Formats: sequence, structure tokens, C-alpha cells
Amino acid sequence: MYVKDSQVRETATPTYDVAAVERRWQETWAAAGPPSGADGEETAAAVVAGREGAADHDESTLAHVRDCVVADAHARFRRASGDAVLLALSAPPAQLGLSLDIDLEKGPCGPVGTERVQRRFLELLAAGRLHHAGDGTWRLRARDFDDDNHRGIAALAGWPEAALAAQREAVGRVEGVEVDAATLDGRKLKLFSTVADAVPDSVFALMSPRHPDVDRWVTDAQREPLAALCSGAHEDPRATLAQDTVLVTGVLLRVEGIGHSLPLVLSTAVDARFGPTAVLGIPKVERYPQEVLDRLCGNAANWDAGGKRIRTRAAVRFRCTDVPVSVLGAPGRAPVPVVLCDACGDVPVAEDQLPLASAASRDCPRCGATAVQDPGTIDFGPGAWAQRIAVAVRLHGTADARAVLAERTVAMALHGAAPEQSPAGGEPYASALLTGDVDGGPSDAAVGADALRLALLHAAAPATSVTFDGRVLDHCARFLDRLWDFAEPRLRAAAPDAGARIDASNGRRRRLAFCCATGRQRITENLESLQTHRATRNMMLLLERIEAFEARATAEAGAPDRADTLAVAAALRLLLRLAEPVVPHVTHELWAASGAEQPLGRAPWPRAAAPAPAAETETPAPATAQPQAA
Repeated sequence: MYVKDSQVRETATPTYDVAAVERRWQETWAAAGPPSGADGEETAAAVVAGREGAADHDESTLAHVRDCVVADAHARFRRASGDAVLLALSAPPAQLGLSLDIDLEKGPCGPVGTERVQRRFLELLAAGRLHHAGDGTWRLRARDFDDDNHRGIAALAGWPEAALAAQREAVGRVEGVEVDAATLDGRKLKLFSTVADAVPDSVFALMSPRHPDVDRWVTDAQREPLAALCSGAHEDPRATLAQDTVLVTGVLLRVEGIGHSLPLVLSTAVDARFGPTAVLGIPKVERYPQEVLDRLCGNAANWDAGGKRIRTRAAVRFRCTDVPVSVLGAPGRAPVPVVLCDACGDVPVAEDQLPLASAASRDCPRCGATAVQDPGTIDFGPGAWAQRIAVAVRLHGTADARAVLAERTVAMALHGAAPEQSPAGGEPYASALLTGDVDGGPSDAAVGADALRLALLHAAAPATSVTFDGRVLDHCARFLDRLWDFAEPRLRAAAPDAGARIDASNGRRRRLAFCCATGRQRITENLESLQTHRATRNMMLLLERIEAFEARATAEAGAPDRADTLAVAAALRLLLRLAEPVVPHVTHELWAASGAEQPLGRAPWPRAAAPAPAAETETPAPATAQPQAA
């Protein structure tokens, strides 16, 4: 993302043509490549953002766009501060000037990345962590990590409480009791309930279509309806039984102490509340449609329970479901290194044959017969990147908590399979930020990327949901116009002699130096803590302070002297460095106009001790209704 000094100066223009300026810098950054280099293998940390399903929409939602901009601003700040940081985004929106290192939707590139991913897949397969689902995808057995996920939440010391609560909800630990059920032919099944006292009133049994033993309870004729049920399985906690969410197996279960059989039914409603398990259906405490009850219970049989007591025992269930680690129809990713043989079943490819390219047919490694290569491609998601490279912060919305849990589970599984190849350890995310939603219509593209970036960050804290309208966008566009109109001529005029420090030999310039030091300290703290809304307010306030200084110099001396002019230029250059993470296009353009010796992208982040005003000076009063937001 860096360009030569001569290239920087050649791009500067006295006229603020928003479209031309932003297009030119985006083209320059695209030609320079990602900030981290080729693939960021040596990078120490990462910032990850992206909402589940963002890639499935033609246009990114404003909430997803805001997440990406917040992540980009934080990554730019961290890089300028000297940290080696990757920016990894899922479905990054175009034309926003994002300093992207990794597009999480594209997967690994080249034979090295493909071989590494395929080896990790085979390690998980050999460890028994994966299974081939009925929809053709491979899934990680999440139940192997239920207890670890539940206990691990307590160890997430760097996470805010809102993000921790979202993870607890995603894990979905449910306490209750379980009973043993069996069929006349000896098949056994454990049934769960949260209401121990109501177990005798059970009328039927419900099984998740994702239950690990579901194949034992369906006939060959029921496998196609089962696959359809799985593909449409929903996990809405409000889900209830309906005609289109059940599959009657015809199996009757007996529980000791209950005087009638329990018809076994497959239903997606189980996943929503209890995960991939089997539960007791108790109409006395749960509401079910009468037509469904008539359908389920029509073939139940009664018998004398003989006064036997129902034996229950304490049990726990988790709402977590198995995690897909492959997808169908996603070219460009690493092919699944498994051959599907009619005689041998699923046969892994030998590691010395990696990296494996896509092929329609391939000889079976076990029997040598002609077989078919698995049509899927591997998709470990952000968990794979996070498992190799420590992630400083993961931004996500409330609805994405389960996706983040899945990413953490994948990282945990990869670490367990090969700890020596997991420098980041089993827990991938040092911290997380639970971001709010953004309601509102499409943005006005005419105002430019910087105005949209600034408006999304200025409107509210990242964790706060907000209704986005044109007023905040217009306000931010006017601020950028004002910044350009004030800064561009003054930076050009002072360019030959401009320095980085303010001559504080008189009280007026000392006050300006104090305002700059205060703004630098607060904006630094804001960006460090991801309080980007406060950073934007302090940027705007600092421009007001600089404008007020020049107005005071003009009022007191008739016109600013050369020292005052250079002080304004130094303050503006500081403002550009501080504002670059939020509005990169206009700040790079103005920096080029200032005649700086190095590109803005290479200028280090300004740091200093907390400011101390001179005894004879006073801090100027805030000029807006939103004073220096610490």
C-alpha cells in the first residue's frame, strides 16, 4: 500500500475532486499490493471482521460495511504504531479504500497454501473429528468440544461481557434429565428433557436430523426426505413443530415406567433449543399443533407399566451443532483430499500425493478401482487463519455469535490435531467486539468513500445499533470539504519550510501545541480501544482548534506571521496523520500537497507524554456540543 515519494507528490491536486482523488489512490494501493506483503506469514497479529452470509448478498449491508471500516481503521492505526498486523475480512466491500491483506472468502492461494490446508484436513480425519454429512459436505464433530467450549469462555479475559454473553448463548448449555429408551428389536436411545417432573406425561420422542446416530433410525426410503430436512434445518430458537419440519420414522420407543409407546419423529425444532440430540415430547408443558399431534400419535400402543418407576439421571445438552468444513461449488479453494469409492467408501489420499488438484475421476488409493474425487473444497473459515496467526480482535454482530463459536471450535480442533503447527494456540481470538446493527437505506455513493467511512464511524459507537440517514452523511461530507478548503492552500504555502514541531515561543502557539498534544493523546486512546466514534469527534474538534488559532492570530496581529503559518501547517500535518485510519484518501492527497519527505503510509504514529499546558495559558473551551470525547 506504499508508493514512492515522487509518485505521492505527482498525485496531489489543488481541486478536491472526490471521485478522481479516491479512484487514483485506490488504483495506487491496488498496484502496490497488500500492506503485509505476499501472504502475511510472519505477521504477529490480525484484525478480523465479517458477518455471516455477507458474501451471499449482491450489496453489503451497512452493518457489515461499518464492521469492515472499524477493522480497517484499527489495523491502519496498529500498523502506523509499529505493529505487524493483518487485516482479514469476509466479503470486503469494494471502493472503500480498505487496506486488505486477506479476503476470507477466497481461501488459500497457490500450492503451498493448498497443501497445508489439505494436510490439516487429513489430520482431523485421521483423528476421527470429521464425518461425511448427508448433504455431501464434511463436518467437524462439535460435540467433541462442547465441554471445552463451555469452560473456555471463562478464560477469555480480554473479551467484553457482551461478547462473552453471546458466546454463552451460542454454546447453549442446557441442564435437565435423560432416560433410556429402546425398541423391541433392541436399539437404544437416550432421551432428554428439561422438565423432570413431566417425564411421565411424555407422548412422543423428537430427534434432530443432525443426531450423530440418525442413520440407524431411518429406512432407505426415508433418506431423501432426511436430506431435504437437513438442508432446510433452521436454528431459530422460536422454532416449533410444523408439518414441514417433521419426518415420522414409524419407530416406536419404550421407556420403563411409561405405559405407552413413544413414536419417534425427526424434527429441526430440536436443534434450535437443544442441539443435535433426542428429546421427549411433552404436550403438557410444550405447545404443539393438534394436527401434528394427531399425526404423530395415531399408531402409539399402550401397555401396563407395572407400577415401575421412571429412572432419570441428571444430564446436560449443548446447542452447538457440527461445523461445516467443506463446501460444494466453490472453485479456487483447496479440493477435499478424499476419494469416493463404491467398494471402499470414503478413502483419504496419501499425504505424498499432496497438493491434490481437482479431478473428476481418480483411482482408489485402497483397491485401485476407478473412483470419484470428492467434489467439495475445504473451508475452515477464519478459524484456520486465526489458528496460525494470533488475532488481536474479532469484530462480529450478535447474529454471528454462532459463526464465531464455530471458528473457535475449528481453531481448537486444528490445535489439538497438530499443536506444533499452532503458534497461536487453541484459542484464536485475544479479544472480540460485538458490533451493533445499522438500519437505513443505501448510502449516497456520490459523496465518496471517505465521507461514508467517516459517517459510519461518527454516527455511534461500534457496539451501538443506529439508524443511519442522510444527515450524518451530509455532515461528514461537509467536514471533509472544510478540511480540504482550509488545509490544502496552507499546506502548499508552507511546504518548503514546514516542520513537524510548533514553535511554542509565545502563548498563542503554546495553546495550539497543547491542543495538538491533547488531540493526539485522545485520538490514540480512542483508536486503541476501538472507540472510533470518539476518534472522529476529536478529529473534528482538532480542526476547529487549528481554525480558531489562525483566527486569533489574525485578530491579534492583523495577519498570521511566518511562525504562525508554519504552526498551522505542522498542526494540519499532525491532523492528517491522526485522521488517516478513518479517511485515508483525502489525508493521503493533502499529505502529498504538504511536500512531506515520506509517504503518509510510512509516517510513524505520533506519540508523546500527556500534555501539560503552560501555567499562564488556559485550555480553549469546546466549540461544539460534542466536546473532546475522551
